[in-house]
Amino acid sequence: MSDQGKPPRPWRMFLPLAGLLLLGLVWSGIWFAAARGAERMIDALLQREAARGHMVSCDDRALSGYPFRIILDCRNPRLLIDRRGERLTYQAQHLKAVAQVWRFNHIIAEVTGPVAVAPADRPDAPLFIGQWTLAQASAVLQSDAARALDISIDGLAIALPRKEPASADLQNPLLTAAHVEAHALRREEVADRLDYDLALSGNSIVFGARDNVAPQALIPVRQMEMRATVRGLPRGISDDPRRNLQLWQANQGTLTIDRLWVDADAGAALANGNLLLEPSGKPSGALTLAIANADALVQNGDAEFLRLIMSGLKFIGRKRELDGRQAIEVDLTLRDGAVALGPAIVGQIPPLF
Repeated sequence: MSDQGKPPRPWRMFLPLAGLLLLGLVWSGIWFAAARGAERMIDALLQREAARGHMVSCDDRALSGYPFRIILDCRNPRLLIDRRGERLTYQAQHLKAVAQVWRFNHIIAEVTGPVAVAPADRPDAPLFIGQWTLAQASAVLQSDAARALDISIDGLAIALPRKEPASADLQNPLLTAAHVEAHALRREEVADRLDYDLALSGNSIVFGARDNVAPQALIPVRQMEMRATVRGLPRGISDDPRRNLQLWQANQGTLTIDRLWVDADAGAALANGNLLLEPSGKPSGALTLAIANADALVQNGDAEFLRLIMSGLKFIGRKRELDGRQAIEVDLTLRDGAVALGPAIVGQIPPLF
């Protein structure tokens, strides 16, 4: 029978709209389920960290981001660390974390400063204060450790507190940097150890509060860069650096520095080599160090250890070119904390744990 005799069916024109409505309802269910899952995951994470002595809280916590994102807003975030009776609080102004619904393990966060670190019983007496114009982090989570971590900070300033208000402290910071970055990428998983490729960089870095030191004692760094690989990190890294170093040594961990570059007004330095920790807690390894304009560094250096190294460089170092400048290169050897410049022992590094 021909379709010409059939009456028109106007309801068919509403099928696409009905399909979109159904898809919207399904997606809404997915989003709200993901939001509830995120809420449960956050609560579980906070409980797990609280058991380790890390209490995290917000004055106000909210989830949003429908339809494609999960956004966590935390006003006045606080971290209380209780380690063997020593309690410190870290407090910022605002924390915002974002994840896509379809890639829930990739989290992008932004923290608004200033951040004050203070004893828990004296929150009005901070140990130091930090501020920045922009601080962002990106983390790809995998099982119990991050697969990748990226941190970027613009306009960094860190100050020690004085009697003036906190805002006055930041006018005379102990450290400033126009930009700093840190990146960590996890290598293939090996048994109970973690291996990461690391990258650090920064520019326009100045060490030294200007009204507390002579101008020549300020250390301006135009550019800093490091590329390295650390192997043998323990799982479940704690907030006790000495304990982490002990576990790293027990894992026969190593630090391979592919490039450590520092370009300062007084000169420049380039280093590479390998380091590890002995059971004594002292470092061993070998570094190749090249320094441009060593005479200026010797003149401006206040540390006796630095002057000894620079003086030795002038006598036993090899001449080379470093970034277009004449430089001296030397091999440094560390044996259970003893630092040797050629055949001479020039210093001792105490145990790190």
